[in-house]
Amino acid sequence: MRTDFMLLCLLSSVTLHGQASIDGTCLAADQSPLPYATVVLLHPDSTLAAGVVTDEAGAYHFASVPIGTYRLHISAVGHQSWTSEPFHVRSPGEHLAIGTSVLPEATVQLDGVVVRGEKPLFQREADRTVVNVSESLLSQGSNALQVLERAPGVTLDHRNQQFMLNGKSGVTVMLNGKLLRLPAADVMAMLRGLNADQLEKLEIIDAPSAQYDAEGSGGILNLVLKQEQDDGTHGSAAVSVGYGWGEKGTASVNLAHNRGATRLSGNYAVMHDRSFHQWFARSTQDMPTLGGALDVDFLNQNRRTQNSHNFRFGLEHDFTERTTLGGDLTYNQAHNPASVYSFAHYRSEPDSVLVMRSTVEGQNRWRNLDAHVYLDHQLNEGQRLTGEVDYLYYQNASPNQVHNAFSNREGVPVRPEGAAFRSELRGTSQTGMHIGVVKLDYVQPLNPRLLWQAGGKGTFSANATRAGLAHYEPQEGWLDEARTASRLQVRERIGAGYTSFQWQPRATTQLTAGLRYEYTDRHIRQADGITLRRQHNLFPSLLLSHQLADASRLNLSYTKRISRPTYNDLASYLVYTDPVSVFTGNPLLRPVITHALTLGVQVRGYAVSLGYSYDDRPIAQYQMTRNAEGTLMYVSPQNLAYQHNLTLQATLPLQLTPWWSATHTLIGSGRQFQLAHTEQPAQKIYGTFSFNGSHTFLLPARFALELSGWYHAAQYNGSVRVDGMGQMNAGLKKELGERGGTLQLTVTDLFKTLRITSYFGRVTEEVFSLQSEVYSRTESSLSRIFRLSYAYTFGRQGTPPKHQRPTGSEEERGRIRNE
Repeated sequence: MRTDFMLLCLLSSVTLHGQASIDGTCLAADQSPLPYATVVLLHPDSTLAAGVVTDEAGAYHFASVPIGTYRLHISAVGHQSWTSEPFHVRSPGEHLAIGTSVLPEATVQLDGVVVRGEKPLFQREADRTVVNVSESLLSQGSNALQVLERAPGVTLDHRNQQFMLNGKSGVTVMLNGKLLRLPAADVMAMLRGLNADQLEKLEIIDAPSAQYDAEGSGGILNLVLKQEQDDGTHGSAAVSVGYGWGEKGTASVNLAHNRGATRLSGNYAVMHDRSFHQWFARSTQDMPTLGGALDVDFLNQNRRTQNSHNFRFGLEHDFTERTTLGGDLTYNQAHNPASVYSFAHYRSEPDSVLVMRSTVEGQNRWRNLDAHVYLDHQLNEGQRLTGEVDYLYYQNASPNQVHNAFSNREGVPVRPEGAAFRSELRGTSQTGMHIGVVKLDYVQPLNPRLLWQAGGKGTFSANATRAGLAHYEPQEGWLDEARTASRLQVRERIGAGYTSFQWQPRATTQLTAGLRYEYTDRHIRQADGITLRRQHNLFPSLLLSHQLADASRLNLSYTKRISRPTYNDLASYLVYTDPVSVFTGNPLLRPVITHALTLGVQVRGYAVSLGYSYDDRPIAQYQMTRNAEGTLMYVSPQNLAYQHNLTLQATLPLQLTPWWSATHTLIGSGRQFQLAHTEQPAQKIYGTFSFNGSHTFLLPARFALELSGWYHAAQYNGSVRVDGMGQMNAGLKKELGERGGTLQLTVTDLFKTLRITSYFGRVTEEVFSLQSEVYSRTESSLSRIFRLSYAYTFGRQGTPPKHQRPTGSEEERGRIRNE
């Protein structure tokens, strides 16, 4: 213990950015200043690094510019644009004076053609893929979950409520650098309530450095909200109405007021969505509880209404040129009632039939509060110290009422014997969580070519979950069922420290090497006893980036990461689904360790990468096992033995004509895994791929059209095979003048193709000799979803924020589920 503590203290110094500055002046042809011209700093592949607007004197200034190679691009209304030759920032603290740039008046304009945006939809960087959400016409009126669904390599398993990236689970989701430590179902519900027009970009981080928390073996999905830093008051408002199977509506308002050294911001969003989805399963199994060999047909129909409110307020103040104090408060709440109808038809030899009709009326209410305070202080030139404190509170209540009716072939009511055949059930599920996070970071340039970063973080959490079923007896009322009761209390402490060095031996080569140490002390109390788990791990990371030419770059990275089981995955509980199967947790789950190696090349906006990863004991959700008596089927998370992954990814932006642009991302993978929880161990080797594409057409009269689509080929989730799936979407946008806002019509799933088919028993024999095919129909596959949206902005827009802050609670919100 003493050794762990000393190692943690040694690594836990703090984080910093020793960086350069750039300034210059922009003039018109008559030598008069050009105020409010847009000045963007570009990487060699033309991706955006930073942006500002000129002041009244035509001057501009970039602070905190990292070492690297850049170009400047300046544009202004009514003038020709200007682009500099590539130049180098070679050392921290360097000051570059660009001088005066003259923009002649524009002499030729395209009639009816408006240039909208300067960034491609998809960009590949050294350690991540960036989706510039604001560049997509489909963003307006959509929600953040739909943005993820259209992103390269991302798969949303709506029926099983999990996120996957390139076919791998263990994916963490962050909002503005803060990990959403909520049940997976509630993360999806929250993101459905977050309007996509509030998003600036989505970062798909597949090679995180040591300064990121090691949690998330499958990768990180980071949603970054828009922020404004212009002086004055400005903001935006948006409203959307839609209809698919049911009505839908969203509304949001974003306001920012910046004056001098003080910046205020706030936003509010409300969402209503009435939806429907269903699945049908046909199976054969050998179930002793129901008399042996069975043919089963099972239909499940889910009618759900989602209502959510999201509020955020932020305040930031510069006390001096070197010191900034800020904070923000975020509150989310939702009420999601659902009505589920199930029909099951059990046929056993020779002619025995049992029919079950079940209705479940459920209420899912949750609220989440997050308070965050940070201090940013520049000690000396190039040295920066940041400290952060977070408090998070989460509460969920999900009561439900179950009514079961059983009958024989002729429809005559029957009541089979046994606790599994109760006619009236009442379920309860309550979760409460408190989390505190303290984080300190420091960065210091050791010499003009070597930068040192270090940091420390402490997380303290306490949560309690209570769940169970009660059945009704006419003479005795409601009686709790001991076999379904779950009382779980978890107290956890996580200490982390990291150190990282960024070395630039020459202007074209940069090496970043880091080491992160994490120590976990977890105390789990359940009805059957107390479990203590202590774990400490080292997580190295390495990133080598070399510029081959002005617009070409080679990247090589290695990372080691971990995915810990969620608290609910470790709990012992039973959730009723039908008389012979229940959902439960697995107290024996072990964390997943992933080693990943990636080689990538970028050439003029095009990007190709080849990656290999090895997962030790990956976790697969919703696998089939049996209880000790052999009378009940458990649906639970299980560790596989291992999984090898080989992935080839290509991002191809195309400018086909001045008015037609396209971006395509193709991901191909080969995988091998071994099952350890099935009746007989089994291996599987297979190949799969996914494709994302988007085409944008700039039309006359301020119209624009976007067509986009995605497809994921067949893949496996443990022993479950999932067939290929995909959809096509379309959006038409009309700009209503300079100050009239925008109007947009979108159609989701044009051809109603988002149908999901799963198979059990295809890899090896399942418990009870289960052979099953499951056909899922999403809402859009039953009825196209139409949305009409209007958005309006006011004030000067588009300046990147002065402080884009990650926060200390990046790891603290993804490890519980409440299903």
